[in-house]
Amino acid sequence: MNNSVDFNIDNYTISDLEKYFNLDYYYNDDEVNKKVYQFTQKISDLSNISLKNKLLTFINQAKDKLLNDNDRKLIISMILTLIHLKIILFLQVLPILLIILKLIQHLKMFNKYMLLILLREQ
Repeated sequence: MNNSVDFNIDNYTISDLEKYFNLDYYYNDDEVNKKVYQFTQKISDLSNISLKNKLLTFINQAKDKLLNDNDRKLIISMILTLIHLKIILFLQVLPILLIILKLIQHLKMFNKYMLLILLREQ
């Protein structure tokens, strides 16, 4: 039986790390930093320096990966919010645009009518 620990951060998904750090999907940077601090405190008393260094490196790499993913989630959320706001704005402006288009059609009809009157008078 192999009891070795995989310290390669690339072998862990965001979901794996969220579970490892006991984070829900909507965590923030402060929560990640708090968990890192707690883990760091727990391993500070380890006598095996090599293991301690590997764990600290892994925890810091995990923190970076989680914070980068959190930034990505924030950007996606902001983009979705902007799209939503643009849709709402468009829906509010749409009736006004339809009225303007109708007015333009009426003006064109009026201009044609006036042109016909002018041509008849000549």
